[in-house]
Amino acid sequence: SIFSFTLPLLSLPKLLLPAVTHNGELRAAISLIAVELTPRVMPGIGDWNAVRQACAELLRLCTLPDKDVVLPALDTDQVETLVIVAAADAYGATILADRIREQLRRYNDLNAMATFHVSTVPVSLPSPEDQPSVEKVVQEIADGISQMLMGAVLRQRRGSPGTDVAVLSN
Repeated sequence: SIFSFTLPLLSLPKLLLPAVTHNGELRAAISLIAVELTPRVMPGIGDWNAVRQACAELLRLCTLPDKDVVLPALDTDQVETLVIVAAADAYGATILADRIREQLRRYNDLNAMATFHVSTVPVSLPSPEDQPSVEKVVQEIADGISQMLMGAVLRQRRGSPGTDVAVLSN
């Protein structure tokens, strides 16, 4: 007897649409917020999975579902990175990052098991007169996020901390 199943493929551009567009038009501003969780002890000690899931849920509660997207976590042995694509300018992203930091500080289980770092960066968008198709811009943002996450994985393998979110700011 053979058991098989199909895993759904994640289409990053489709996932990004609520944060990047409104009524078929590009939003005026978009920012990325990266949350890095670093275990204080080796993963597997304590209930790290429960802490990670609770953290992801906390981030979803801090965001606006019609304007912000919490991407699936990037997990390596050393750091788990969660990225939020937010329909916000630099000021709005700073407010959202502050709200996230405050909520993470209040989460005692997380503080006992991990350290966290929250960073923000605005995404450069083309001017309205130079604007290519919305689909092309969304694809470029998705490609930049993919490059950022792959860079984070490579740095973590080399032992260099930090998520380079600046890859998307031209």
